[in-house]
Amino acid sequence: MCTHGYIISKQCAIELVKYVDENKFYCAIDWLMLDFFRNCYNSGNRITYEHTNNESGMKCYRLVNEILYQASAKDSDIRRVEDIITHHKRNVKKKIRVFWILWWPEFSITCNPFTVFLENHFNWEIIPVSFEECKNNPPDVIFSSIYGPFENVLQMFPESNVKKIIYTGECFRGRTDEHINIVDLGFDLSIGFDYCPEVESHIRIPLWYLNIDWFKLRHPEVMKDPDVIPFEWFQREPEKHKNYPKRDNFCLFVSSNDKCEHRNSMFQALHNVKQVDSAGQLFNNIKIPNEGRNNTRRFINKIEYARKYRFQLCPENAKYTGYCTEKILHAFAAGCIPIYWGDDSVIKDFNEKAFINANSKTIEQVITEVMEIENDHEKWQKMVSQPVFNDGVNEKYKNELIRGFSKLF
Repeated sequence: MCTHGYIISKQCAIELVKYVDENKFYCAIDWLMLDFFRNCYNSGNRITYEHTNNESGMKCYRLVNEILYQASAKDSDIRRVEDIITHHKRNVKKKIRVFWILWWPEFSITCNPFTVFLENHFNWEIIPVSFEECKNNPPDVIFSSIYGPFENVLQMFPESNVKKIIYTGECFRGRTDEHINIVDLGFDLSIGFDYCPEVESHIRIPLWYLNIDWFKLRHPEVMKDPDVIPFEWFQREPEKHKNYPKRDNFCLFVSSNDKCEHRNSMFQALHNVKQVDSAGQLFNNIKIPNEGRNNTRRFINKIEYARKYRFQLCPENAKYTGYCTEKILHAFAAGCIPIYWGDDSVIKDFNEKAFINANSKTIEQVITEVMEIENDHEKWQKMVSQPVFNDGVNEKYKNELIRGFSKLF
């Protein structure tokens, strides 16, 4: 390639030196320069004074002859340069100060899916900061959820360079008159379950996705929140379906919210045909050992307990396209056949052959399908052994996270 000389401003030079200093490229720069000048002087080329730039006062030089740059004959030098640059890029982390606000009480600001993903994919170091620390030194990012007056977050730090993010996995549609549309609030990035492909500053991440340990947080037994589920619990072997033993109990239901009439009707109708064990506050007739809102392993407890059931009734709190929570996920993790109602788009992510989709069926049709499988063990074996996810699901949402966060810095 041809190498040319350029004039740069003082500010550009300062920025270049700052970049080299921050990334500690000294050794790499030395070797690159040595390689360049080796080619330059070996070819007999020299630089000569041409004129002084009137605007900057900088002396300008040009090459007497054009240099035809060739790769060094010493391959070890080139490899060393590449290795040094790669090593420094990988090991020098960009520090991002984050003020987490309005999250649920058990949320960990030091160990959560967002922090782990960002630190691993972008090579950032996420540094949680308190409100007091932000008073004299505003954070790089305010990351808010909706458990409080989230509308006021935008006014907290009016500095334009403070990036503001909002996240929700909850849907209030169908339960209250207060519909929260985080997309239109004015945040730099909104993350939620809504489908808004036309909005560049929004990424769709359903709540269930953050309940799986895609990013290798820690083992669930030592996690506080989220109580993430190992991906291995979703692995299935359809070709070995006959090895899946029959379980002792019929169907489990866990819910505390009585506001969804359709869910209430589904439980009552199925319970009238065959007993459904209810471990939540709603229609309670059994108790899960160690189950409790303040128990750090409450999700894992429920999943482990559900492993003696053949089915799990898991309707959502509300029916809204895109709103898919951990309910169907927990049933799959327990090795049950989920009886699911809620998000019509659920089949975009989950294999429809692996669960009973009640969205487009009457309650009577759902019960008929459940009992057909209940009375034919091989049908149950074939369904419960099906792959849980459609192909490419993890990559799809991981790419969404990359797209959204790449625009912030």
